[in-house]
Amino acid sequence: VIVLDSSPPADAEDRKTFRQQAEVTCSLLRRQLARVLCSLEEEPPFYRRFPTDKSRGRGGRGYHWSHYSSLIADKHSAADYIAFIDTDTVFTTFGLPRLLFALEQSSAGRPRPVIFGQQ
Repeated sequence: VIVLDSSPPADAEDRKTFRQQAEVTCSLLRRQLARVLCSLEEEPPFYRRFPTDKSRGRGGRGYHWSHYSSLIADKHSAADYIAFIDTDTVFTTFGLPRLLFALEQSSAGRPRPVIFGQQ
């Protein structure tokens, strides 16, 4: 599942153009990658209340929207596991289960995801 913001620009005309470009991007992804689901996420109703100040190491509205999107990811997928990646991520191998999950299972008897993080 690929989720795209549908309307970040403030100007109404730019917003319309941006949405059209996002729809074209989703359409191309669906044609090229048969197993990909592309979804356009609407601006949250409280988007304008997100801080715009980028001082003190915090991002602006897009940063906060991104984190909000992470909290509602299950709205776009019924998968047991959801991974988040940056747009500049490069995959160097296939997503094999033995690379993504530990051999031992969790106490609940479910696969235990292996988490790699780097800043």
